[in-house]
Amino acid sequence: MKFSRSKLLLLALVSALAVTAAPSTASALGPDLPKPTVTGIPAATNQNTVTFTVTTTVPSNWFVDFGCGYDSPILTPCDAVDYPTCTPAAGGQHTCSQTVARAVTVGKHAFRFVAAYCDDPTLIDCENNDNFYASNIETVSFFVDQTKPIVIVSSGPDRKQPVLTPGAGAFVFAANEAVNFTCAFDDDPFVPCSSPFPVPKYLKNGVHTFFLIGTDGAGNQGGPGREFRVDVFHPKKCKKGSSKRAKAKYKKCKAKNVADKKAWKKKHNLK
Repeated sequence: MKFSRSKLLLLALVSALAVTAAPSTASALGPDLPKPTVTGIPAATNQNTVTFTVTTTVPSNWFVDFGCGYDSPILTPCDAVDYPTCTPAAGGQHTCSQTVARAVTVGKHAFRFVAAYCDDPTLIDCENNDNFYASNIETVSFFVDQTKPIVIVSSGPDRKQPVLTPGAGAFVFAANEAVNFTCAFDDDPFVPCSSPFPVPKYLKNGVHTFFLIGTDGAGNQGGPGREFRVDVFHPKKCKKGSSKRAKAKYKKCKAKNVADKKAWKKKHNLK
C-alpha cells in the first residue's frame, strides 16, 4: 500500500502541535489517538548509535506511519526507505512497529515521535483520503557520554606494605562520578563491591593483584590494578616423638621456628 509520507507526516505535525481533537470519522480510534511507545533508548549511553523501536496498536483497517524529530521539532519519516511492519493483534487490531538505528554524538539529545494514521484500506494512495490523524508527540530525552570515570585506590596494601596477617588490610577507593564498582583478586571473577574492600584470607604468600572497575550510568568503565604482597609467617609444624632422636628433631624444629619468626619480624620492622 502506497503512502504519501510527506503529507501524512506534515498533517501529523500540525495535528500533534495543535493538540486538537480528532474528527468524528476517527471514532474507531476514540477521541485520543494512541501515542507511540518507544523502547531501546537508555537514559544514558556511551554508544555512537542508538537503535530504537517505535510501536503502536490500532484497528486492522488503519495504516500507520511514524514520524521522528531528531533533536528537532521537524518530524520526518523515522525511516526514509522502509515502512512500519504490522502484525495481527487481538480484537481486530494490529500492532505496527518500526526499528531504526540512528547515529548520535556526545551530549544531550531529545528525540520526538508521532504516529500518523490513514483509515481507508481501499485507497492506493493515502493522499486521496481526507481522514488523516495524528497522535500527540512522545519525547524521549537521553545523554551520550563517552568519558571514562576516574577511579583511584587511595589506600591499602602494596608491595612495600604487605599483608602480614591472614585477611588483614582493605582497599579504600573512590570515583569522580556515580559508578557501580566491581572487584577481583588475581584470576577470580569480578564481584560487586564497595569501599573499603577487605583482602581475603585465602591468599597465599606472594605477589597478588587487586583489580577494580567502576562503571558509570552510560556504560563507561575505568579502574586500576594494584599489586600487593602477602607475607604471613607460617611456622613449620613440629612433630613430637618418644625416641631420643625424635625429641631432638622436635627441639631443633621449634628452635628454627623461633629463629625464622625473629627474622620475619626484623624484615617487617615488627617488635
